[in-house]
Amino acid sequence: MYYGDSYYYLQDSQTLRPDSLHPAIYAFLLWSLHTTGSLLSVSVLQHVLGLLAGLFVYVLCIRQGVRPWLAAIAAAPVLLDMYEVVVEQMVLSDSLAVFLLAVSLLLASGRGRSTAALAGLSFALAALTRTVLLAGLPALLVVAWRARSTGQRPLRIGALLLCLALPLVGYASWMHAVTGQYGFESASGLLYYGRVADLADCGTLHLTKEEGPLCDPVSKASRRGPGFYMWSSQSPLREHFRAAAGEPWVFPSTVTVGFAERVILAQPGDYLASVASQFFNYLSPFRRTYDKGDPPRIYMFPTSSRPNKNAVPATVGFPVSGGKFELARAPLTLVRPVAKLLRRVEAFLYTSGPLLAAAVLVALFGYLVGLRRDKDLRVIGARAIGLALGGVTLLLGTAAVGMFDWRLLLPVLVLIPPGGSMGAEVVLRWLRARPARRFEAREPKSRRGAFGRNRGPAIRFSPLSRQGA
Repeated sequence: MYYGDSYYYLQDSQTLRPDSLHPAIYAFLLWSLHTTGSLLSVSVLQHVLGLLAGLFVYVLCIRQGVRPWLAAIAAAPVLLDMYEVVVEQMVLSDSLAVFLLAVSLLLASGRGRSTAALAGLSFALAALTRTVLLAGLPALLVVAWRARSTGQRPLRIGALLLCLALPLVGYASWMHAVTGQYGFESASGLLYYGRVADLADCGTLHLTKEEGPLCDPVSKASRRGPGFYMWSSQSPLREHFRAAAGEPWVFPSTVTVGFAERVILAQPGDYLASVASQFFNYLSPFRRTYDKGDPPRIYMFPTSSRPNKNAVPATVGFPVSGGKFELARAPLTLVRPVAKLLRRVEAFLYTSGPLLAAAVLVALFGYLVGLRRDKDLRVIGARAIGLALGGVTLLLGTAAVGMFDWRLLLPVLVLIPPGGSMGAEVVLRWLRARPARRFEAREPKSRRGAFGRNRGPAIRFSPLSRQGA
């Protein structure tokens, strides 16, 4: 199936140039599969990547000393969340990003500088697949820092950061050579403008002559969501400015970024309230349309041959010309009983927001409990809170710079659930040790001699004499 971004990924797989809106790593994956002659290979590979991501989350938890059943719970969201499964069917970069993030965390938990360096490289590739994943860097650093090789921690972190920085710098330089602009995507100004356009109070803002037309004169209550201001041809930005030649998403950054900065500085309360609202909407128990974003049904299995809005389903056969994918629509072959069953399962089989919030709280409690216990529990607790807070910062980064989109929640499934499982492991070990400590505290000192800490003088036995010597 296709989403709006799918066509641009396929175009990028033909040109192999840095895209103004999408980093090129996923395009290279599509290009590597062009010899198969079918986009079925993309869906199959992405399902395999999803299975491997779940396996890596399981191994990550086991490596930290988590019980197998808790590790299985941590891996379940990546493996069983039906929104993850549907996105694996689509020509979208999220499956690859989730896989690379899981690989980087698993490598960071290993020993030695080489594994840390590979972790940095994997995380760089993940960030060049979905740039918002850079907000999850603290989780990676905590996992790497708390690894068992304590003597070489600074060297491990240095190797990780170096191998993380080199691909990012190289990609930014490539972007500059092609577009004349350093960065990972040259259309970031469009995203910043769309994020705050519906919040702007045109009557109180002090805008420049160029920024003034960007403020929508419609009342706030009647305005549409960020998606309208980013993509619609009726957006004030597109009505007053033309995009760069050959780049439909690139507008003058001095105008778009300047407008966004003025709105945020003049209305910090409105902006922070909007970010908080979007953040907590991701933690909702229900999958609904929030903040005037895309409806969740676009990430659901189709039950009819009529495509959803902004999504074009495709069959396994896909035309190929010159060894490259063509952007052509193909008829949908639908097995209705199976499609309806999958749709019903998807209605309830997803990772609920309250479960993610509970996992963060368990990770926090495990961290606090581990602070007062032995070293092993302190280490597991630190990793738990590092992963959980990494998921929180990733959600906050998503809410701060982008429109609300349910598929942006998927990378969090690699961070918060394992963090919650590690926190639960610390709590279970603590609860298991409490009865022993209570027994020892209540036992009279007179009866504690041979078993307690206040042992009496050691009993010495004389050696046996040898008879008949």
